[in-house]
Amino acid sequence: MEPLTFDHVTARARALSPQVLALLSAVAAEVAGNHTLLAEVIGGYFRLGGNPSVLYEALLQTYLFAGFPAAIEALKVAHRCAAEQGLAMGPVAIEDYDVRRFIPRGEALFARVYGEQAGRVRDRMQELSPELDAWMITEGYGKVLSRPGPITFVERELCAAVALAVAGWLPQLRSHLQALAREGILFDAICEALDVAALVASQEHIKSAYHVARAVWHRT
Repeated sequence: MEPLTFDHVTARARALSPQVLALLSAVAAEVAGNHTLLAEVIGGYFRLGGNPSVLYEALLQTYLFAGFPAAIEALKVAHRCAAEQGLAMGPVAIEDYDVRRFIPRGEALFARVYGEQAGRVRDRMQELSPELDAWMITEGYGKVLSRPGPITFVERELCAAVALAVAGWLPQLRSHLQALAREGILFDAICEALDVAALVASQEHIKSAYHVARAVWHRT
């Protein structure tokens, strides 16, 4: 069977735009450390008229799922690709580090992502590690995932889902897919996002990710 390529994914996609698919492909490539694919899809993203600041946010936030080294190296590639296109790469504005602002903002976003399960999840995290619970709200949801800027909530959640699918973190993937389902995102859109993850994910990880998605959307 011929290997799946980004062109194959975009050619058959109907629910997500080529620009969003390119954004998600960049995240998938970042998590996998595939800098050849990363440069290819970033070039395509810019040719499609993609916003460099949206790409910046998508690659930046992925450090939560893949670590600082992945984000650093991905942003190196992105800056180089942007320069080749004569584009500026970076945030719309630099935000001051303010925990007093991050905590309530993080709590609000966490509640949106987890819905009625938010309190139960926080209780489990407290039992597991009070530090991780605090860092999750302050750093993950408050500092990073609720940053103001041009990237939308759905785009952030799709990026998170793709990153988690590539890495194989299924419980966390399920939570973010449930958030997307509550936002009204269609199953077809999730399948297209997972098709992007399949460009670089192991067969085991992607098979499991599709299984989780079918369960969330009650598909057989």
